[in-house]
Amino acid sequence: MILLLRIALNPNVKKIVRGMILAKKEPLGKGMRLKIADVDKNGNIKLILSEGSLIQEIYIVIKASNYKSGLSLANELALIIEK
Repeated sequence: MILLLRIALNPNVKKIVRGMILAKKEPLGKGMRLKIADVDKNGNIKLILSEGSLIQEIYIVIKASNYKSGLSLANELALIIEK
């Protein structure tokens, strides 16, 4: 996915870790969607990628290790995701 490559090129991103893939009984909508779900106390960001009835968690590990830096990066990523 090109969007994840753009996120990975951000200088504040240390690595991207793909999480579990979950299947829901009912489709959640049409098309692929990516949204920011959470920023933890260490600043790492959890994304949710969904398509139809499948959901995948994606974790963005950042170089800084605090909530404020993670929140700032999450705001930057939100702008990238909206494009």
